[in-house]
Amino acid sequence: MDQKLSVGILDFGYRGKMQAGKLLQDCIDYVLQADNLGFPHYWMGEHHGAGKGWSSPEMLLPVLAGMTNNIHIGIAGILLRHYRPYQVALNYKLLSTLFPGRIDLGLANGAIEEATAVRLGFLPAQVGLTGSQLFQQLTTELMDCFDRNKNQEKFGLTLAPDNDNRPAVWRLSRSFSSFDECLAGGLNLCVSTFHKEASADCPKEKLLAFKEQFYSMHHRYPRINIAMAGIYTRNKQTVKQLENVYKNGAVSNFAVIGDMDVFREKLLHYHELLGVSEFTFLDLASSPRERFKTLEQLAELNVMASVNTSSI
Repeated sequence: MDQKLSVGILDFGYRGKMQAGKLLQDCIDYVLQADNLGFPHYWMGEHHGAGKGWSSPEMLLPVLAGMTNNIHIGIAGILLRHYRPYQVALNYKLLSTLFPGRIDLGLANGAIEEATAVRLGFLPAQVGLTGSQLFQQLTTELMDCFDRNKNQEKFGLTLAPDNDNRPAVWRLSRSFSSFDECLAGGLNLCVSTFHKEASADCPKEKLLAFKEQFYSMHHRYPRINIAMAGIYTRNKQTVKQLENVYKNGAVSNFAVIGDMDVFREKLLHYHELLGVSEFTFLDLASSPRERFKTLEQLAELNVMASVNTSSI
């Protein structure tokens, strides 16, 4: 069948030395353009520290969703181990009721500095669990909150608005090692290729078996997404310079740097290797002009990147 490859947008709020007010306006302009160009989603990361337009983007989500028409708006991802699942469920259920079918909730098992963590919520040491154990426990509680029957049965609570609206929930990971968590919680899976120690290697047969097992448990197939980072440029000298910059930096040498042919080849590589057709792109360029130019190029790729293959 004819299967389209789609690319969404990830934004961490980095814009070089741009002032905060201008940065947030650039963010608004960016997502409005992405919506106009037909991008499937715009996700915002949660990262605490200086030099970014936001720490948590949660307050921006309804603003951006209200200003756009079709694009999915989401967080990728919330640092769940520092939040109460019930509060998260309340907020995102309400958002999903206001904007049905357009809200995405990514769950990240990230760590932050202790001073920030103490102010956000409890630490793993306070409950005698490792960070990963706490994350899994909170993920289970969150998904139970979204389930009407389990929420009433386990907690004796009903989330308002009392309806079936809920966000699309994603497990964000650096590898395909989270199958069990996705199966248990009914989570979609987004795998990063640009974090250090990230790996998108997975036998296609193993991924297919996971999807079939997921279907047998949840009566739908999970969505699988590959996240990439990079910079669009047609200048070969610039490509070499940027490859040296990012080779040993915060973003690994998996950064995609080059023209749209390079981007297209990378998408097709993962599609052929894993059968994945959904992707997310983090633009490492800090210049608004460069980022908007990349949006236009990626939009053409979204329209043109269609391959004749069968979905796994």
